[in-house]
Amino acid sequence: MNFGSPNLTPNIAICDPELTMTLPESLTASTGMDAFGQCIEAYLARGNNPVIDAVVLDGAKRAYDNIQRAVMDGDDREARWNMMMAALEGGIGIHKGLGSAHSIANSLGDQGFNHGLLVTIALPAVLRFLENSIAERINSLRMHLGLEDKQDLASMVEQLNKCIGIPENLKDLGYQMKNSPGKAELCHRSIFNMTAPIIPSNDQYRKMLEDIS
Repeated sequence: MNFGSPNLTPNIAICDPELTMTLPESLTASTGMDAFGQCIEAYLARGNNPVIDAVVLDGAKRAYDNIQRAVMDGDDREARWNMMMAALEGGIGIHKGLGSAHSIANSLGDQGFNHGLLVTIALPAVLRFLENSIAERINSLRMHLGLEDKQDLASMVEQLNKCIGIPENLKDLGYQMKNSPGKAELCHRSIFNMTAPIIPSNDQYRKMLEDIS
């Protein structure tokens, strides 16, 4: 269950990369990929907001360039600084909106697994679902990240997950999928569909859940 209220909004956020220096590799990886996923989904979200688009493009690039360094060497202050900035920029991106990877992650939050892990495991299936519908937007993001001509975003996320030790799928994570139709319905009812570039049907969500199971 998710809660939202102005009373839950902090007055101040302390974004100090020094506070992350002792963060374990696994949490550096999962929270870093959550920030990366927020930047990606905010850029792909529906709506016209050039300012936020510029912010999250910068955040996505920072995360892509620095997450492996931050995971492999927690004392790398430059990588930590860039990951903290990417996280802040991803947070700003939420004001434009997110999408189906977050719909899936929140709907699978019933077994206590890290939210960032669920986001980044779901992200490749979501990107493949979107690639033909918003190809221009996805290609713009791919080019901004500096990917090779034949490398697609979904494969890049999968490879990045593998490099930093994130499970490939829900089974490897340890998540036990129960009542797939019910989970697909939860995904379809998620608030993140309000800003998703394409709203998947129940069956399409069910297919994505099967792909990551």
